[in-house]
Amino acid sequence: MRLLLSFLIFIFSALQVNGQNLQLCKATSAPGENNDTSELYFTFENFNFFKNKEYKNNFIKGYTKLGFFINPKITWQIFKGTKISTGGHFLKFQGKNNLQTGFIFTAKQRITQGIQLNMGTLDRGVNHGLIDPLYYKELFIDEHVENGFQFLINKPFIKADLWINWKKFITKDDPFQENFITGAQIKIPVWKEKKNFNLSIPVQFIAEHYGGEIDLSQAPASTEVNLASGLQMEWRLKTPFLQKICWKNFWAGYKELTNTNKYLFPKGEAFYSKIGLKTNPFLWGMSYWNGSGFKPVNGNPLYSSVSSFDHSIISKNRELMSAHLAIYREKKGIFLSLNLNGYYDLNYNDLDYSYSLYLLINKDFKLKELLD
Repeated sequence: MRLLLSFLIFIFSALQVNGQNLQLCKATSAPGENNDTSELYFTFENFNFFKNKEYKNNFIKGYTKLGFFINPKITWQIFKGTKISTGGHFLKFQGKNNLQTGFIFTAKQRITQGIQLNMGTLDRGVNHGLIDPLYYKELFIDEHVENGFQFLINKPFIKADLWINWKKFITKDDPFQENFITGAQIKIPVWKEKKNFNLSIPVQFIAEHYGGEIDLSQAPASTEVNLASGLQMEWRLKTPFLQKICWKNFWAGYKELTNTNKYLFPKGEAFYSKIGLKTNPFLWGMSYWNGSGFKPVNGNPLYSSVSSFDHSIISKNRELMSAHLAIYREKKGIFLSLNLNGYYDLNYNDLDYSYSLYLLINKDFKLKELLD
């Protein structure tokens, strides 16, 4: 009874403060539209962030993160179905003198209607639409630029984002291993007969590989995999107060394929359920996690069965409840949100929370229409 009362107080408190920007049944990234005429335009993307995590749990430490990144790009649509983009990525954490920089280049080719190939810098959407236990939301800031190749599919019977992010390239006799991450986000519609209700089967996959055959590293090759699937339901409502409800239920699994014993548990599994509501200008959400021996390969370490900073802290069975709230404004390429997240660990009776402020500016400016 005391546990239930504590959690209800926690939920009530969370709903009184502005909270996290939630993804409500966000689909995979879709192939971009292509015009018939060749065009040249400039894109200015700027993301400003302030995030404070007040964590005292045994699995991830709290911290404060404040800064911004800028992605200026020039895009040329060479002809119908083909685009190239080039520019830079500039990340600045306030309080640090250095500016992290990166190069952006993408070639986009429409293969057929609803299928697009991207090579170079990937279109990651919001972390490819994967759930937080599989893809940590913080990576949108820390590792925003991903490079490799990607297929985007948008068909009536399937929507998918399939990609490889090549993180480390090797040449002969390098002292380190090659490293890449591959992933998939697939959504298969089951019932779309009514416009106000959708039922779909999501399939999500992510794997990280270390290896290579021409390097001098003595470390063994390793491959770790997370997989998740289940059911997703979405209701669109035409009421002044409530516009959308989304309910996701996932089984998630972990497996170490190469038997290197890098992780205490060679395999694990979990159940993850999340419900979200959109009541403009608010987004509300609650989630439940019950895992056993689970390791997030590229996901939020809060869901791991082993501490991220002290490997002697082990809890094979993890049970977490969370509540989220966001208040947001969006207009003409500008997005502003105030956010609050709360996490309650049912095993340790730990209550943690974080709050953040985000400002995103994303605008396209047409420079010139080029004659064929």
